[in-house]
Amino acid sequence: MKESPQCVSAQAFILSKHWDRLTPKEREQLEVFNTRVQGYEFDQKMLNDFSMMDKVHGKVEAVKARKAEILENGKAELAAAAAKKLAGLVVGLRDFVQAKISTLKSSDVATLQKTHKEQTRALEKGRATLEDVFDQAILDAHQKFEDILAEVRDARSAYSNVSIHEETHKEAYTDYVYRGGWGIVDFFCGPKEVTRYRTCTTRYAEAYQAVDRVDDFANKARRMLEKGIRSAVDLRALQNRIVDAALAIFENAPSDDFDVDLLKSQIVRAVRMVTIPDADFGEVDYSKAITSKFSGDRVDEDKIDVLKAAQREALFEVIRDLEKRAKSKAASIEKTLQDTMASFVDSLIGDLKKDCEQTAKALKDKEQNLKRWNDYLPILDKAKSQVGM
Repeated sequence: MKESPQCVSAQAFILSKHWDRLTPKEREQLEVFNTRVQGYEFDQKMLNDFSMMDKVHGKVEAVKARKAEILENGKAELAAAAAKKLAGLVVGLRDFVQAKISTLKSSDVATLQKTHKEQTRALEKGRATLEDVFDQAILDAHQKFEDILAEVRDARSAYSNVSIHEETHKEAYTDYVYRGGWGIVDFFCGPKEVTRYRTCTTRYAEAYQAVDRVDDFANKARRMLEKGIRSAVDLRALQNRIVDAALAIFENAPSDDFDVDLLKSQIVRAVRMVTIPDADFGEVDYSKAITSKFSGDRVDEDKIDVLKAAQREALFEVIRDLEKRAKSKAASIEKTLQDTMASFVDSLIGDLKKDCEQTAKALKDKEQNLKRWNDYLPILDKAKSQVGM
């Protein structure tokens, strides 16, 4: 549940907490508060109420109280995702068992061996087609990686500014006036000291605001990169394209002995082994690196440019580190896809050969093995009902 924005005054809150031990700087800040509203003077309670911090703390405590509920909701979402994945595995396994039963009923050893040779030739002939599917996924992912890095760099500019404030105060100074009698200037009478007042304007910026801006950018950039890397490769769509491409290879195969259902289940089983590394960056905390570039709470006049420079450097440091992490993740994903592409056809041929050998062996005791495979079906049907399929 999102909370509505809450305006707060950290400065008013600090003044209320330090009320009995205000520093000279804090006394000046209190004077600013009192001069902004003519005829109104803040006391400790007024400052605390004005800061709105009690309301913020109340919201924080409310969120803490809902911690268990939030965690339970998160667990429920994870459980739902796991159940969906498990359901897919159960359905795939049942299809595989059913295909095995059909093959045992209709095949003999000679036909199996002939079929495997034709499958091997078809896959060798279609190797380039399958590799093209992986190549396209790698190219698309690389472009998406570059796009998300560019988005993060562009987002930096929105966090590179810091608000400049102005405050005015009366400043007393001593002037010397030479005057004689009757309003006539008389340089022999000596100077007369006169206290005069002038209005001074001071420009300043808050260092904590610069720190917050950099920290906000670091959190947003990390989320953008992790989300972008996760979405760069649609694993389910890639797996489906591989299955479609593999099945298309066999459309013009010379033999009518192929068991399409068994072949598809074998290909799907091999494709499920295609995975990519996680995009999570792990624990990343830039707070120390950020705060080390700033000093003090308030920056006046000519030091504002120094604050801005420190803010820009902190932003660049965040970008450099996050880009390094993102490129490492991207390279790992691309390498995984390249390695899978290089071995996929050979692995699939090996799996088909292994299945052929196991089926040929099972044919030696056909009836017993048919019974064994058929015994699996009610177990898998029950599993399907339990996972909601």
